[in-house]
Amino acid sequence: MGAVHKAFDPLLNRTVSIRTIDAGAQVDRAAFKGKFLREVRLVAKLNHPNIAAVHDFGESENRLFIVMDYVEGEPLRDYLRSRRLTLEQKIHLSLTVIDAVQYMHSKGVIHGELNPGTIMLGADGKPIVIHYGGAVSTEDSGKHRGARVSRSSIPYQSPEQARGAFGAVDERSDIYGLGMTLYELFTEKTPFGRFTKEQDLRAAVLNEMPMPPSSFDPNLPKEIELIILKCVAKDKADRYPTGCCI
Repeated sequence: MGAVHKAFDPLLNRTVSIRTIDAGAQVDRAAFKGKFLREVRLVAKLNHPNIAAVHDFGESENRLFIVMDYVEGEPLRDYLRSRRLTLEQKIHLSLTVIDAVQYMHSKGVIHGELNPGTIMLGADGKPIVIHYGGAVSTEDSGKHRGARVSRSSIPYQSPEQARGAFGAVDERSDIYGLGMTLYELFTEKTPFGRFTKEQDLRAAVLNEMPMPPSSFDPNLPKEIELIILKCVAKDKADRYPTGCCI
């Protein structure tokens, strides 16, 4: 199990976020620790204004930890529930997040868990991509498979990740999560929100396309709808290959 804590770094005089993971609870502790260190070293090289930076990592009392930027704000999911954004604001927000995702991909990093819960927004509306628990290198993506996620993250997990297919995760898996996030941003509806049972929701991710965004907002520009639907295509070969293509 893991947790995220707000903390203060007296040496650098700044507030930080510390994510801890109980390595002792893992069956193969050595393998898990190795995976954790690879992920942290991978994302530590990222330097982008819309991506939470990694400052330190280590181990203490059987708990692995990672020290990152502290983002004062709320997840995109909650942000959208408390505000009404204009179309122009939604487009600006989308382009900013897309740029951050493209930067990750250009540095050989696949986020692995893009959704409205891993994008934070401060009071100024600036989006920050956080949480790299599923991050893998583009060079090593063929050695990984999708992992089971919490119910709230199911609609944003690509079909290939949901199947747990070995070697199927790549940049296009991020494009799917990004597309579903944009779907929620522009429609203000959760993808596959009509499904209440988890098993039905997981089946929908594998077999169904979400309702067209224009069914919720007839005034949504057709170009935006087409972009979103291409991002969330079931077959990853039909999606944009990377963020720059969007």
